[in-house]
Amino acid sequence: MNNIDKLRLKNEIGKLLRFHNKSGSHWNCYRYSTANTYEHEMRKFQVFMELRRRNIDVMTEVIFESGGRADILTSEGIVYEILHTESEEKFKEKINKYPRQLELRIIKTSDKWSEKLID
Repeated sequence: MNNIDKLRLKNEIGKLLRFHNKSGSHWNCYRYSTANTYEHEMRKFQVFMELRRRNIDVMTEVIFESGGRADILTSEGIVYEILHTESEEKFKEKINKYPRQLELRIIKTSDKWSEKLID
């Protein structure tokens, strides 16, 4: 994908976000949530740092127009959800609000950290 296509995709992804969230979350800035556990935030930060190491643009704690808040959204249209204490039922309820055109990847805090968790 060339740079123009990457910018177009990033712009389309931006249209999926709530307007007020666009001024709260910024590309490549880490946003910490006090509602999350320490383990959740640490794993989210590891994923954030690895994606940035790979030169992938990311936003954290984004809120979609359709509802729902994602832990990490990439400029490639991938959502990473970090699971620590959420029940399966609560998680399914949460992701039902996500835009269907985005790919969802789940990373558990109980898994030993490896960059390969992102792939």
